[in-house]
Amino acid sequence: MIDDSIYEQSLILAEKIIASLDDKDLIAKYQEAKEKILAENQPIQIPDEYLDTNKSYEAYQQIVQENKRLKDQLKSLQENKRDFSNDPENEKYAQLIYDIRKSINVKQDDTPKSNSAIDELESLRLYLDATVNSLKFMKSGLSNENYRLKRELDRKIKNYNAQYEAAKQKAENEMMIFTNKDAELDQQIAERQQKLQELTNDFNLVHSENQKLLEEHNSCTEVLKKLDSEIERAEKNIEKMDMESETLFRDIKTLKSRLQAKNQELSHLQSLQKLSNPSAKAFNVDQEIQLLRNKAEELRSENAQLSFELKRMTKKKQSSIISDQSIISMDEDELAAQILQSKLH
Repeated sequence: MIDDSIYEQSLILAEKIIASLDDKDLIAKYQEAKEKILAENQPIQIPDEYLDTNKSYEAYQQIVQENKRLKDQLKSLQENKRDFSNDPENEKYAQLIYDIRKSINVKQDDTPKSNSAIDELESLRLYLDATVNSLKFMKSGLSNENYRLKRELDRKIKNYNAQYEAAKQKAENEMMIFTNKDAELDQQIAERQQKLQELTNDFNLVHSENQKLLEEHNSCTEVLKKLDSEIERAEKNIEKMDMESETLFRDIKTLKSRLQAKNQELSHLQSLQKLSNPSAKAFNVDQEIQLLRNKAEELRSENAQLSFELKRMTKKKQSSIISDQSIISMDEDELAAQILQSKLH
């Protein structure tokens, strides 16, 4: 009769091998065969860590150690093996081991079934050895691939570090440039603000001066209005004086005619006076004419003064209000006639 520990160890080893594979269909197929085979037998308790695919490499190491130990045990059993051919359960266990070997064998194995449990166990061992060798080959390939990937990763890390340093240096340079530009912009903004403040102050000053000029303009406007009123009054006075002058010229012309008549009468009277009273004092006509000339000079001076005052008042206008023709003018004869008329009357 086969020792239960050997049976259990064989199943555990098979579980480890299957768990280390990546073929999910194979694992599912094994689970179905396992449930079918062990339906009438007490299930073997397999630790969960042996079924964790994430720990396949660790399980592989354990399988290698377990395989070595099993080989040693098989060698010891072969040296001390007993003849189980006459054992009533030999054929049953041979069938069980055969089913296990077929369930974990991915490739179709043409090895015929043996009625000896020992022979079936030997076939299972050979298959396990082949599987372990295959796993070793896979390990070597994975190690090489891992080494290649590691070198590739190191190269990419170096490239990444170089790119990172370059990007970092570029970012630092750009940050420095940005900082300098920001400082320049701050300085320019400060200068613009100062200039704006100066312009604001100048504007306020100009506005204040403009207000003063506006007030002065308003004051000048009032003065101009007053001057316009005075000029208007002066123009009216001049018009009035012109009218009076025309009247005066007419009167002077009339008086001149009368003066001529009076002169004739005076000559006649003087002749009669000399005849009637030779000792009587004669009327000094030359002296009277000189007096009239002096009076005319005074009138001319006064007339010039009035003309100057009128021109000064109308200086801001484009045309002169008083022309030379409007100045009152009298000749000596007219003045003499006027004075004589006043003396005669």
